[in-house]
Amino acid sequence: MTELDARAILAELQRRMDARDLDEVVELFTEDALLIGTAAYNTGPEAVRAYLARVLDQPGRIVWDYDRVDVFHRAPGELGVSGLGSVGFADEAPADRDPFRLTVLAVETDAGWRLRMFHGSVPQA
Repeated sequence: MTELDARAILAELQRRMDARDLDEVVELFTEDALLIGTAAYNTGPEAVRAYLARVLDQPGRIVWDYDRVDVFHRAPGELGVSGLGSVGFADEAPADRDPFRLTVLAVETDAGWRLRMFHGSVPQA
């Protein structure tokens, strides 16, 4: 697995977020997913779904731009990815977006790659 594979997984998350279909976004996460966002620590399907619903309820389309994506873990059926870049809304100028850091553990399933762990946050200044 390469940086291109990792970016493809992140692009799939962006695509699903752009569609603004909660079920489609939730489907990208495993049943035992851990989702740590800037605002909350979420475990279990109900908590993950509730957090993603709040993210999708925001006005505007959220956009992640990655300056750097690194694969830090490779094992059969697993891929660990870290990323640095920015996050904001599509209608904002890229310079106005916040710095963003990411750590993901993706696992390969019969349905394709799914996120078992997602930690994305805006660092404190």
